[in-house]
This record gives sequence, C-alpha cells and structure tokens, in this order.
Amino acid sequence: MLGVGAALIGSSFLFAERADDAYSDYLAATRPDRIERLYDRAVLNDRLSSGSLLTGEALLAAGIYLRFVRRPPAGRLTLAVEPGRCALAWRF
Repeated sequence: MLGVGAALIGSSFLFAERADDAYSDYLAATRPDRIERLYDRAVLNDRLSSGSLLTGEALLAAGIYLRFVRRPPAGRLTLAVEPGRCALAWRF
C-alpha cells in the first residue's frame, strides 16, 4: 500500500507536466481542431494528476496507519510457557 501510494504521487507529477505541455501547445495552436484536441488533452491530464495525487495520498496515509499506528489484534491461539498456566490457549 505504501509503495503504490508513493508511485501514484510520483505519477501525478508526470501527469501535471503533460498537462502543462499540452496547455502550452494549446496556447500556441492556430487550427481549431488542434486547439480543441490540445485543450481536451490538457484537461484530461490535469484531472488524472489530481486524481492520482489524492488517491496516492490516501493510500500512503492508510499504509502508515496500518503499519505504524494500529496495533495488530491478539492471536486467538497462543502458546504460554508460565508456571500455573495452560501451555496452549485458544480464545474465541
């Protein structure tokens, strides 16, 4: 989860760069069909950049929570070697 989150955050920068390039080409274009296509490409890459950044941040936060903050549940089957206790305990 942490790796995928980091990869999505990194890819958001690539999508943002593509959106900026398409928008720069859109501003310089003169043919109407090319203008429309470049604008649509810039909008699509901008939305992909935003979506991958938000999803990556959510996955990264969830991964940090699951890895470092949340305590794992106690096992149902435990082996306890102590005087006066059963050696094997099963909780349900």
